[in-house]
Order: sequence, then C-alpha cells, then structure tokens
Amino acid sequence: MEGYKLTEEQMERCRAKYFHVQRRMFRDDSRDLTQGEYQRLLETARRSGEKRLELAMETIGATGIRVSELAYITVEAASKNPYFISF
Repeated sequence: MEGYKLTEEQMERCRAKYFHVQRRMFRDDSRDLTQGEYQRLLETARRSGEKRLELAMETIGATGIRVSELAYITVEAASKNPYFISF
C-alpha cells in the first residue's frame, strides 16, 4: 500500500494508551480485623437488633465476598445448591 496516509483520527485510534499499574498486590495486613474485633462487630449488630447486618457480616467473613456481591446471596440461590453459589 504505497502512498497510503493515515488521517489524524486514524493515528489517534492506533496510539498506545497508558494503563494503571497496581502498586501493591494486597492491602496492608494491619487493616485486617482480629478475631476479637470481628466477634465484637457481630455482637454489636446482634445487640442492636440488626439481624440483617449481622448475617451480612457473617457472610462476608465466612466467604470473603465483596459487599457489592451480597445481593447475589439469596435464599433461592442457597436452596438450589448450598455449596456453590454462582455470580
């Protein structure tokens, strides 16, 4: 293709873009809850009558899921297969 010239717009679309490189693989361990802190959080929710909050914290603690993924943990999902819940 001799003599073919790209337009400015075509050149812009072909240009490599910068991407973000994560600096740390995991967050700092000092931010982890101790077992005692975790138990106090659960107890506080229990005493406050916040059963849903207590169950949400237990689910997060037991599975490691994100808060945004809690919506997928339903009675229906657990009833279908209590050992595997797909997202």
